[in-house]
Order: sequence, then C-alpha cells, then structure tokens
Amino acid sequence: MFSYDPDLLSAFIVFALATAISPGPNNFLLLSSGLNFGWRRSIPHALGIIAGISFVIVVLGAGLGGYLEANPNVHSVIRWPGILVILYIAWKIIRSNYLNTTQKKYRPFTFIEACLFQWVNPKALIIVLTMIAVYTSPQYPIYSQLSVIVLVEIFSGIIATTTWVMMGVYLERVFTNSKYLRIFNICMGILLIAAVVPTIFVSGS
Repeated sequence: MFSYDPDLLSAFIVFALATAISPGPNNFLLLSSGLNFGWRRSIPHALGIIAGISFVIVVLGAGLGGYLEANPNVHSVIRWPGILVILYIAWKIIRSNYLNTTQKKYRPFTFIEACLFQWVNPKALIIVLTMIAVYTSPQYPIYSQLSVIVLVEIFSGIIATTTWVMMGVYLERVFTNSKYLRIFNICMGILLIAAVVPTIFVSGS
C-alpha cells in the first residue's frame, strides 16, 4: 500500500508538473524531434525519458542520492560529462538544415538512448535529488514514498512529453521552407546550450 505525507503530496504534484513541462534539455530535444521526425518516430524518445527518469528516482532514492550528497566532488564528476553530451547534441541540431525527409543525417533517440541520457542530464539529476530531499518524509517508508513519486512523475512526464512533441509536430507544418527549419534548429541548439549553462556554475552538490 502506498504511504505518503498528504501535506506534501499536493505540493509535490505541482512541483513535478512544473519541472516536467518547463524548458530544458529533454523538452527542447522532444520539440526538435517532433518537428524533424514527427509524432510516431518520437514516441520511443518520449517513453525513454519517462522510463529513464523513473529509474533515476528509484536508484537515487535507494541510496545513491545520500552518497552524492555526502561526496559533492563525485556529483561534479558526473555533471561534466553530461554537460559535454548536451553541448554535442546542441551542435548536431544547429548543423542540421533539412526537412522531414528520408535523407536525414541523424535519427531520433531510441528508447534506450533516451533512458541513458537521463544519467547525464544535469537538469534531471538536480530535479530528482531535489524532489527526494524536499518531498519525502522520515515518517513514511522510503520505498513507499518513492513509488508515489515515480507514479506522479510518470503522469507528469506523459503530459510534458506529449505537449512538447506535439508542438514540434505543429511547427513542422509551419516550417515548409528549409531556410526556416534551419533557423529553428539553430534556435533550438542555442536554447539547449542555454538550458545547460547554469549547471556549469552550480557548485558540486
């Protein structure tokens, strides 16, 4: 049976929805995927994000979060590869200048790739560590609370990923000219870089 502090639950739901749908690496990538590849080919990417973050919650909540909190230098080591991965992806998006055809030079994320990406996504790691630290209570079993957190995160993730992919699908109808798609991809790449820059200046924690 799920046990969770009722005073925390409503606040956590708001937090989960706000952070899931807010701009960030995952959502910028989904927007770009929806535009460049369409809804159907973006589904594995969206599901991979939801599954990946859920797994991160379970692992961090089960003990790794406490270890990282006690050893901030380890967190810094983990954060930097993630930053480099996101910058590389941003560069790939900026360089792309083609419409939704079969001649693309890159492909959408697979389910597994999207899952693994969450382990190098600074925003996802910071949010998960925050929700575990702030929205759990010592008065309830940790695994029961993690179950509730995962369920809420799955619900929030479905809303967020669907919203961003569909925005991309809608924009695909607008950008019928390769010049406009080129501008869009450059903007998405810049926004992706902007989303990760603040994490560079966060002290290891």
